[in-house]
Order: sequence, then C-alpha cells, then structure tokens
Amino acid sequence: MDNLLRVFGVLSLILALMLEGNEAADEKVPVLIWSNDESILRLPDTFAGHTVHQAQFKNLYLDKLLADKTIKTLAVFVQDQLTAGEISVNADAYASADGGAFKHTKDLVSTLHSRFLSKVSSPVTVLKDLDDHFPARTYKLKQPYDLGSLDLDPTEKSLVIIYLPTEQGTSVAAYAYLQTVDNILNNVTLQLQNLPGQFAALYTGRKTHEHASSDQHSGRHLLETEANSDNTTAWNLQIPNLFLIYAKEISFFYGVNSTQLSTLDADWNVTMGDDCPQLGLNQTSNLNCSLTLYYQIPIEVEGYRLENFSLNFVFATTYGSQAGYWYLEKFSISYKNDSASQVGFISVELDERFVDWTPFHFSYHCHENPPIRPKGNQSEFDVESIYLSFKAFQVQVFYVNGTFGYYNDCVGFFTIPIWSAIICCAVMLAILFFGIIMLMSIKTMDRMDDPKGKTISVTVAD
Repeated sequence: MDNLLRVFGVLSLILALMLEGNEAADEKVPVLIWSNDESILRLPDTFAGHTVHQAQFKNLYLDKLLADKTIKTLAVFVQDQLTAGEISVNADAYASADGGAFKHTKDLVSTLHSRFLSKVSSPVTVLKDLDDHFPARTYKLKQPYDLGSLDLDPTEKSLVIIYLPTEQGTSVAAYAYLQTVDNILNNVTLQLQNLPGQFAALYTGRKTHEHASSDQHSGRHLLETEANSDNTTAWNLQIPNLFLIYAKEISFFYGVNSTQLSTLDADWNVTMGDDCPQLGLNQTSNLNCSLTLYYQIPIEVEGYRLENFSLNFVFATTYGSQAGYWYLEKFSISYKNDSASQVGFISVELDERFVDWTPFHFSYHCHENPPIRPKGNQSEFDVESIYLSFKAFQVQVFYVNGTFGYYNDCVGFFTIPIWSAIICCAVMLAILFFGIIMLMSIKTMDRMDDPKGKTISVTVAD
C-alpha cells in the first residue's frame, strides 16, 4: 500500500508540474485598483510575486466590485503592454527630481483606497468576458478621454473601458509615454469623482513587454544571421576586413533621464586610427586598434544639448603564450556640453569589461548588457549618473570576412533555466528510482500457514 501511495505521489507531482507549465504560458500582468469607496479595503491583498489566477481575479475582485451597490461606475484602463516594474520604479520609488512618471497615480493610490496585484494571469481575458456579459450598458472611451461625451446613466451601474494610447516604438521615450498615461489616469479619475455615486478604477495591460523576460537572465542568442537581415533600424556598422558591430538599441543615460540613440547607420560615422593593422596581424607585439563612432545628431536630454557625441573603442590583441585573442582595452564617450556646470569638450572613460576576451575569427555577443558605467575616480565633474547600455550587442574585430563569425556569448552554456530544468529532472528521477527500488524490495511469503500443522514463526531477520 505504501509503495502504491508513493507511485501516486510521483504521478501527482508530474501532473502538477505540467499544469504549472501551462499556466506559465499565460501573461502575468499587474493590476492596480483604486476607489473612493472604503469597501475596496475588503478585497484580499496579495503577497509580492504571488500570481492571481483568472478564476481568483474574477471571484475575489471583479465580482465583489460588481456586487457592491455603492459603486456606480467601474472604469477599466487598458494598456497594450505593462509590467509591475514600470509601476513600482516610476511611482517615485527612487525619489526622482520630477516626482516620477507616475507621480499623479501615486497621489491617487495614496489619497484613495487601493489594491495592487503584481501578477494576474491574463486579466484582459476576464475583463473581455465581463464586457460580453455585463448586465448593464458598457461604454468604450478613447481620446480625448472625456467622460462627458458618454451618456452615462446615473441610476444604474456602468462599465467604462478606457483604451490608453500605444507607445510608438523608440520614437517616443518610454518615460515620456508613461507620463502621458499618468496624466490620463489622473484626469479621468478627477472626472469619475464628479460623477454621482462611488467609483472603482482598474489599470492593467493586455500583455507584458516582449523583452520583459530578458530583464531576468538572458540565454544564448545567435545574431550573425540577424545582422544581415533587412531590419534597417538595427545598428550594423563595419569597416571591411577589420570591424563589424551590431545592436538593436543604444540607450544613453544622463542624470535621471535617458534617451534612445538612433540605430540608423546613416546617423553614425566610423573612423579608425592609424594604429589599426592594414594587412593581417603581427603577433610579435601586442597590437592596438582605435575606432571612433561619431553620432551625427545632437542629443537632447535633461534640458541639455550634447553635441559631437562619440563612442571611442580601443581594441587590442594578445601575443606570446596567450596569443590568439582580441579584447576591448579601453572604452570612452566624448561629447560637447556648453552648460553652466560643464563647459567645453568632455571625455568620460567607461568600464571596458562588457566585452570579454574572444578568439580570433569569433565575434562577441551579449543580448542584454548590464549598464556600462564610468570607471575609476573621475572627479573633474559628476559622472555618476552617466552610463550607456546596448541591447542585442555583437562586435567583432580583426579577421572579419563580411559577416559575424561564431559567437562568444556573455552567458555561459548552462544558463539559469537550464540548471533549473536539470535540477528538477534530477529530483524527479531520484524519486522515481527510489520508488522502483522500494517496489523491487518487496518480498512475498514462500511459506503459508497449515491449519493442521505447526504454526509458522517468522524471525526478525526475515
């Protein structure tokens, strides 16, 4: 009997893991709820990181809001893409100078009653079902987000679905976009407060950002074929036979604000120093190659205008007993800023360790580079808030044959998901083998009691 229970336990564990894997495919989107009615405080709070499933979201939250007779208007703000990090980081979590992108939303949840669910499985699916089966009339609101344009009936409960504007790629900074959303949330909430009866508002998204998973720990990616695609928005600069670089996004952080640099090749000019080799490599000495990438467009960030911006690379090769590798020896940025605190041409040396030693004929690739910050003690001005980051970055110098060679990735072969899968499989196999061993150790009786004969006595050893 015990062995049968063990087998059922193993099967139950496998079934639970399979069900968990199916739920992992659902979008985990945050939901922020606020209201001027105290009844919202009776809604259950959740632990950080806890996932609220669709049935729980419907039964414990939506149904209770709909059953509350004092709440006359239920407003649902729907955004295309939203993550919990965007809300927590931009709601003045780091006390930014301007109060954060969600400064008005922070004031709303502070003065009104609120609940924050960091992970809800596809809440838009539940809201769509609510829209289809709502007992009263539903309203759809888009720009200019004026509730007065809706013929709301104050005598019955109303559902208002508000479609927030979409972010237009990299041409609109993410921070500015979230500020726009924050203003809409604040303005519509002020209109809701002027309506008869109480209200409740929900703010959520259809899905998380496509790159959200990469914020944790990116796996290995092969980009040598991607660099030759027809994606004209990707950064793909080269010097024949010498240098090739690729990136999907280039972010420059200056103070509390950031800006996305253009990845169009026409906006950059590549020059190489006189120290760069022309014909092959001489391995009798350690060679250097200086490359400068000039940005043709002035950068407007935090009220400053930065001109003559450039990225300065110094690549080197190894020699002697360690010959056969290339690496980034120095990396710096330069720009001209005629502000009151920084006058003239400024050069900031950044940490060059974001490119590791790489064999000749190989390229170096990193899907999600950590921020590249200033190095050392550069006390001539405050450079703590200046840093750079690349996304889907790949570079190769020396022995370049027109395309990227095989990649040396910044993430080792055994990534966190691979190790997690190996450990889970090892634990499950251990449980399975233990059950098999227990089943094989069962011994059946080789003698039976004879009612006419002598009683069988079983020793402790048997």
